[in-house]
Amino acid sequence: MLRQELLERRSRGYVSPVSIALLAAGRGDTAETFTWLDRGVEAHDPVLNYGFASQPLFEPFRRHPRGAAIFRRMGLLPSR
Repeated sequence: MLRQELLERRSRGYVSPVSIALLAAGRGDTAETFTWLDRGVEAHDPVLNYGFASQPLFEPFRRHPRGAAIFRRMGLLPSR
């Protein structure tokens, strides 16, 4: 429900891709989480710096090789 609402809102204005990634992470959908995180990098989503780097729900994704690639694309080093 919330996911669909956010996707519909995107047609009317800005919705942070990281917000949608967070919902996907909560559902355990790895592929969709990384799709939206990648879109966040491409869009220079300001939520990405805080959200991906520190949200506990993203912890398993930060440890994933694709997560390390996102940190590199952001110009940051992944935390250990």
